[in-house]
Amino acid sequence: MSLHVIPIIVIFTNICLGAFVYSQGPGNTSNKIFSLLCFFAALWNASNFFADTFVSIFWLQTTFAIGAIFISIGLVWVHIVSGTPARHKKIHMIILFGLLFALISYTPNLIARSISETSSSNVFYGSLGWGLFLYAIYYFTYCFLIIKKLIETRRNNSNQRNRTQITNILIGTIIVLVVITITSFVAPYFFSLFISSTFDSLGLLIFLIFLTYTIVKYHFFNIKIIAIEIATFSLWTIILGKLLLSKTSDELLLTTSLLAISIIFGILIIRSTLHEIEQREHIEKLTSNLQTAYKTIGEKDPPNRATP
Repeated sequence: MSLHVIPIIVIFTNICLGAFVYSQGPGNTSNKIFSLLCFFAALWNASNFFADTFVSIFWLQTTFAIGAIFISIGLVWVHIVSGTPARHKKIHMIILFGLLFALISYTPNLIARSISETSSSNVFYGSLGWGLFLYAIYYFTYCFLIIKKLIETRRNNSNQRNRTQITNILIGTIIVLVVITITSFVAPYFFSLFISSTFDSLGLLIFLIFLTYTIVKYHFFNIKIIAIEIATFSLWTIILGKLLLSKTSDELLLTTSLLAISIIFGILIIRSTLHEIEQREHIEKLTSNLQTAYKTIGEKDPPNRATP
């Protein structure tokens, strides 16, 4: 299997995971921010993939620009899942700095003055730009804040199950941040090398494995929905790939119709399954409340004993 398949797998996994989490509670702030995080993770991997493919300053700048937004959204999400109330002003400042560094990443000679291909398709030489050091300060500051917040959350949580969940997220986060540090800062500074999509994608894939393990192990979400949505998104991706490879107008029309039908029925199946799960949970809740009520009545009104 070609190493270039790894970024594509990670992009697809991020999109599926983001869509799935969002579907579990569209009104939940944590779900919305996490879905946004997955979306930018997919964009970041895609930009890395294009940087490998075309080896241009523009795509290298784009990887750093999207990366700046990605890590800022990650810090916001960590603040939300920690359960610690964060002021809107603080959240706005976190996002503002992310957008600022995303914009200045396109400044000429900021990230790199020049790049050139090597014998490897995943590594290329580069002459460092004057502003990479400033970007590194921003990146390491946000890394420190993310890890610090997760450690504090774990330490202050008395629930063992929650502590284990935070530990899994913390380990996955440290791994992906270390990989990004090596590929985006250590290799350029010490070896004048920019290492792109495959290695960054592997780090993000490890994080997704830890996160998926936490979701499945501790039943964050319903497993039935996970299976249905992954199968549905897989079908859409396969049909879309066939659509892009269509050679004749008849084949294009047929594949487009098939994609449209699969999207409609896929959405209907997912919505039907969600409704079924909601109904079952509602019935289980009513049953539990009824049992509690019977128990309470029994304790307050014990049966009369027969008199001798």
